[in-house]
Amino acid sequence: TDGPERDIDAAAAKIDSYGEKTDEAGVVSYPSAELNPLLVDWCRNGRLRYKCAESERALFIGRKGRLTKSRAVKIVKDAAESMGIQDIKTEAKDGRQYHRVTPHLLRHSHAMYQLNIENVPIDAIKDHLGHANVETTENFYAEGTEERIVDTFGE
Repeated sequence: TDGPERDIDAAAAKIDSYGEKTDEAGVVSYPSAELNPLLVDWCRNGRLRYKCAESERALFIGRKGRLTKSRAVKIVKDAAESMGIQDIKTEAKDGRQYHRVTPHLLRHSHAMYQLNIENVPIDAIKDHLGHANVETTENFYAEGTEERIVDTFGE
């Protein structure tokens, strides 16, 4: 069959993906024990609540079709607010507010955790994040000193 479930390999804990930024196919890995039951339930039940489920190949959809970047940002922002961990990181001159907890912060936090706590090799993190070369990964994550972590993610 066609659709998002076809692109999920539960045994290997991976999802085939497409990167709009690079215009290339890729793979996203995930912790299978925690996510397999949720992904199966979403594909077989949750996403079917939406009218576009039959025609839309995207894994994550809403009432109007595939999940947009702005909608993903709002979901993370609202979740952080409901947990009491969201605040304004900075405000632009035009009044736009930039929140501390964002999808990109989750990406950075995940990479820092894998590198500094789980001791995952930097090459594996590079591949996992979809970086073209290891220097990009090293520039952002290799110097995971406490001072840099607090400066980047702390208060």
